[in-house]
Amino acid sequence: MAVAGSQSPDLTGETKSARTTASRETGALGRSGSPGRNWDSFERDEKPERERDIELQQILADMAVLVDAQGEILDSLENQVQNAVNHVVTGTEALREAKSYRKKSRKCMMIAIIILLVIAIIVVLSILKPWAKSK
Repeated sequence: MAVAGSQSPDLTGETKSARTTASRETGALGRSGSPGRNWDSFERDEKPERERDIELQQILADMAVLVDAQGEILDSLENQVQNAVNHVVTGTEALREAKSYRKKSRKCMMIAIIILLVIAIIVVLSILKPWAKSK
């Protein structure tokens, strides 16, 4: 339907002036109960559409809030995962260092045991003196 002027169509594709023209055409006939569509029934039919549009807008707004909140949660999880990775790397380095210290401590312990054995042998030999001639 072509309408002169700069009227923008609504969701149903009709302009305000087109609805006004339609209501004028059906005016008295529609209200009197003729088969024509009157303005009151048009508003009743349009009301559920408006309510659905409002509900749809509310749902979309709620979805936007949820997406934003989930984005924050994902950012928080990403930070926590990065912190966990850093802790794992630090722990791995600490384990390598502990392994190195364990090898060094074993080596020192073996040297200490050998020195104690040598000292024990010297003490035992000095007490028994097997090389001295007995008379």
